[in-house]
Amino acid sequence: MFRRRRAKRAGVRYSFLFMAANGEQLTKIASLIETGEIRPVIDRVFPLEQTNEALAYIEQGRAKGKVVIRLAMLQATIHPIGAANWVSRNS
Repeated sequence: MFRRRRAKRAGVRYSFLFMAANGEQLTKIASLIETGEIRPVIDRVFPLEQTNEALAYIEQGRAKGKVVIRLAMLQATIHPIGAANWVSRNS
């Protein structure tokens, strides 16, 4: 409700949309990322130990891109569609 009131005061509309994963669309998006046609926007990266702070940051509504929680024991290649390729640091 808070976001809708802020949007109304600013003279804009606010809506939230839930999306279902679609393999064909995700493949196309991954291709666009790999070719550099689109680029993910990562706002901030938090270590796993700061998950509560990351969630609080998201709740503020100020994030201008993806907020990432990094797992210390894993290295990840982050994709803007929310998928990640995980690789063990020991490999």
